[in-house]
Amino acid sequence: MPTLAIAGGTSAGLGRAIVTAVISSEQSSWNIVILSRNPSAPLWLRAIDKDGTSAQIHPVNYHCVDSLAAALNGVHTVVSVTSAVDGSQAKIQINLLEAAVKAGCKRFAPSQWGFGPIGSENISVLKWGNEGVWDACVKQKDKIESAKFNIGSFMNYIGHGIYPIPSPTSDEETTLRQNGVAELPQTEDGRWPRISMTSLRDVGRFVAASLDLPEWEEDMTMVGDTLTMGELLTHAEAVTGKKFQVDVIKPRDLEMKLSAQDDFMGLMWAEFKLAYTRDLEDEVVLQPVVNRLCPAIIPMSARQYMEEYWSSV
Repeated sequence: MPTLAIAGGTSAGLGRAIVTAVISSEQSSWNIVILSRNPSAPLWLRAIDKDGTSAQIHPVNYHCVDSLAAALNGVHTVVSVTSAVDGSQAKIQINLLEAAVKAGCKRFAPSQWGFGPIGSENISVLKWGNEGVWDACVKQKDKIESAKFNIGSFMNYIGHGIYPIPSPTSDEETTLRQNGVAELPQTEDGRWPRISMTSLRDVGRFVAASLDLPEWEEDMTMVGDTLTMGELLTHAEAVTGKKFQVDVIKPRDLEMKLSAQDDFMGLMWAEFKLAYTRDLEDEVVLQPVVNRLCPAIIPMSARQYMEEYWSSV
């Protein structure tokens, strides 16, 4: 059986989604190795792998290529879901790539998991995590196959819920849904822009199915649903039975917000919303590449997501 290594795979978001999908897939024939700074298995992993035979954790030093290469010995595919926020994220991806080449791995996917192929070029807040990473992958293309998994926006942002037991929601988020309040971006001429979204669970399922493909494309883009902001609003009102109070925000408003932001999270959300108003293909509007390559995976739509996880609101 081939071995999949997931760097950062103990995380409760992407790591959990991918590990769970691979373990639960009836078609999967992959061993799993999780690279982590912490050798302890999280509660969610112990719940789905009670005897510890489906996934082994290898403690690593992400800043040491030799440490990573030793952990990747015998691994076929390396998928990274790390999310270092100390400024080292891009360097960690390059270290993982170099270690994968050194260990003789066949495939590598850096931790991108965001907007489409041009998103990382157009949205400055995304550069901290991937600057120089794809250039490094291209330089190693004769030694290892690399791909970017693009997922658009996480559907979970419209209301948390990944697994059968929904994740806790914040009081603020629940209050906004209960009161029917939404801030939505529009284009400057008043049109509702489109948005491509994928749930965490479906990201895991698409990645698990992709492992058995004979070849990867450079952009392994997946789509759960593509709809306009107006359609998203219509679904929200239908599911909750409430007429939402909508605060419309336009590009000029967002540009003013950007100039006034002094914290990273505020800057990030303002840039994301500004990107939505551009309504560009391959930025926030994605092409369903993995959907085409793995047609057996039927993803959840935004309406289905709301119906499942907003039922108590």
